[in-house]
Amino acid sequence: MRRSGFALAIALVWVISGCGKPDSTPAPQTTTTDPPAPARAKTPAATDMASGHRDDGESAEANETAPTGPLLWKISRGDKSGYLFGTVHLGVAPDALAPAVWTAFDACATLVVESDIASGRPDELLALATTDGGDSLRSQLSATQWKQARAMLPDVPGETLERFEPWYVSVLVSARMLPPGEPMEASFVRRARRANKGVSHLESWRDQIAALEKATGVTDLQALLDAPDKARTDLQRMLELYAAGDEVALRELVDALARESGNLDSVAILVDARNQAWLDALGGHFDKGGAFAAVGAAHLAGDRGLLTLLETRGFAVERVAP
Repeated sequence: MRRSGFALAIALVWVISGCGKPDSTPAPQTTTTDPPAPARAKTPAATDMASGHRDDGESAEANETAPTGPLLWKISRGDKSGYLFGTVHLGVAPDALAPAVWTAFDACATLVVESDIASGRPDELLALATTDGGDSLRSQLSATQWKQARAMLPDVPGETLERFEPWYVSVLVSARMLPPGEPMEASFVRRARRANKGVSHLESWRDQIAALEKATGVTDLQALLDAPDKARTDLQRMLELYAAGDEVALRELVDALARESGNLDSVAILVDARNQAWLDALGGHFDKGGAFAAVGAAHLAGDRGLLTLLETRGFAVERVAP
């Protein structure tokens, strides 16, 4: 049986950019007002991403994931530059980000995000999340798994849940394990529009959902429902690594969870292939200058990560200090 961490990793660091959702579809609560101006708030891991100090008095040196600052890099070539920032789509409040992130954001004229799910009509989004007459979700789960799904999504009527695609239920269930709050990209987009910044997207919302649907299946959902406690543990570890600013360890954990699940192809589909597809557009934004690009943290590290790919294109990549 596949283990549950991979489906959780998908929801946390790869997909559902948080800019919208289908009507009548349960999702974590979202705030409707701007978070406070940049503040040194705490993440769920109780780590200050700007300083690396912990509330429990543990020093950064004693922590195996000693913080190195926010996942923020200055990207430059010639006299043009911009910033690349790694996000987690859910689970970290925007006001928990280090002030350096908002300073970089304020200095840029254009925000670049993965996709704009809000541009899709609710009926289109819901249609993609719903089966087209094949096997019901209930028929693909054991009685225990179905009961667990109903318990974790109590506000979804059973007849509605039966029609949802497994990938979508995986995202919904995973999201319920996270603190309620505004998705990070939604905050960036709203702030950008209020400041009259340009907003660009690296892919269409249809492309993003198609990648998710291709990469995940019912076995991922089954494993998530079989071991929700394991999923929560994996989630907490990912959030801790994010708070620590350790993009390498975060990618290694994502890869390890994929290996455990037997689903390494999904990493190639959801991360590596999309990195390649984004590279030309992303490089064009940085060559123009003044772009702040915010993408899922799993896209950054590794031989096929965006940091390495940009370096091979001749860009200078410099970590921004907190």
